[in-house]
Amino acid sequence: MIVIEHIKDGVHHSEINAAVIAIFLNNNPTEKIHFFCGDEHYKIICGLLVDHNIDTSNLIHHRLDPYDDFVRDYKLLFFDYNVVRDIFKYAIKNLEHKVVFLYTSTFLLYFIKLFCFFYKNISVTSCLHGDLERIDLKAYTNSFKKNKFFVFFYALIFGLRIPMSIHTPRNLKYIVYGESIKKNVIKIIPTLNPYIQAVPHPYLYKKIKENNILINNKINFGVIGLSSNRKNIPYLKKLIDKLTQVDNNNFNIIFSGRILDEDFYRSLLTLKFVQQNSLSTKVISNDKRNSLISCMDYSLCTYQYNSYKLIASGAFMDAINFEKPLIAINNDYISQYFYRYGNIGYLLDSYEEFEKKILDIINNFPYDEYKLQVSNIKKIKAQENIKNIIIK
Repeated sequence: MIVIEHIKDGVHHSEINAAVIAIFLNNNPTEKIHFFCGDEHYKIICGLLVDHNIDTSNLIHHRLDPYDDFVRDYKLLFFDYNVVRDIFKYAIKNLEHKVVFLYTSTFLLYFIKLFCFFYKNISVTSCLHGDLERIDLKAYTNSFKKNKFFVFFYALIFGLRIPMSIHTPRNLKYIVYGESIKKNVIKIIPTLNPYIQAVPHPYLYKKIKENNILINNKINFGVIGLSSNRKNIPYLKKLIDKLTQVDNNNFNIIFSGRILDEDFYRSLLTLKFVQQNSLSTKVISNDKRNSLISCMDYSLCTYQYNSYKLIASGAFMDAINFEKPLIAINNDYISQYFYRYGNIGYLLDSYEEFEKKILDIINNFPYDEYKLQVSNIKKIKAQENIKNIIIK
């Protein structure tokens, strides 16, 4: 088997890539996995696998210098062609018949389809991530306040909608991380139904020995991951304004990720109920992020109503990993977990309900319900462990 990470080196994509590779190692314990990626990325992946007691003796590294650039447009064209060409050449020479691309970029998919047409004995699986969001052109464009005309045509030309709509060879399949994502993709491009496999979001869950709550006698509400205007800051601003009016010293807000809005960041520096050492406009280390998440009681998912139709939420998975109940605005991705596993927090249909629930918790912490929520979250970790996930 050949596995490729061609976009990012270092820590980026490392956690999900490690989890996917762990699934392959578990599903095929005697098969060699030839992993094409950057040197630093390989070291990090191996470290994560070893930390979770996963045997890496069948994982073989082949150096590939990733593109590793924020801009992904025509400049990626020749790079993607060379990657696909070299991978197929290696597969043919070494009689490898299974190829997995851990990330699907636009031009890469054009070339994958082209090479699959000529080499039908090679089966290719391509994993779909955040770029999948751009196939819903209307929703994606409307999520931006400015430059909508530019955003629309950029998403059309440099997004995945066109290459995914083109005829799919029988020896090409896609992986998406959630049944709700598969359903929403098929609504937009119905012809893809036979070619998509939905699997639970791969994650190397850690064991939580003891879930401490109300550290320093405060209810610790947490914001996990990136905070941006397009993602969650509009709701957070409203919430912060409301909480400044609450005459209560028993709650705290923790941020465990980068804050992109400078004005919002500066406004937080003046607030006593915001944990100041958690605020950063730069990417924080994994160790610090994990330390901050472990101190939270609830994870606040203040995404726009009914977002996350086509992408998985890494922040949600982090909350599950650390067994933190959610207070979330309803969306397809999170609601599927409430439907399957029951009460894992609070799923609310409006910002007003969201705000009211937080105030209720501040005034009267629900100890018994909290224990039930943590218990149900543990069921997710047990059921969707990488040992129970099979990627066909």
